[in-house]
Amino acid sequence: PVIGVIPEDETIREAQAAKDAIIHTHPNTAAAEGYFKLAASIAGTAYVPEKQQHWAVKVWNLLWNKK
Repeated sequence: PVIGVIPEDETIREAQAAKDAIIHTHPNTAAAEGYFKLAASIAGTAYVPEKQQHWAVKVWNLLWNKK
């Protein structure tokens, strides 16, 4: 079964060239949001976009269900 979809995005190539994760290099892109949604799905929580928060806070909230 498909548990998530990561949209095609040119910034993925840029992140790969920088040898860093898309959520670090381009956290406000559709691809990064796709990874956040996938992480939320795996963690069993709902994804609520919070564009102004640091990426680490987003991941922490997804993993530990903190608001």
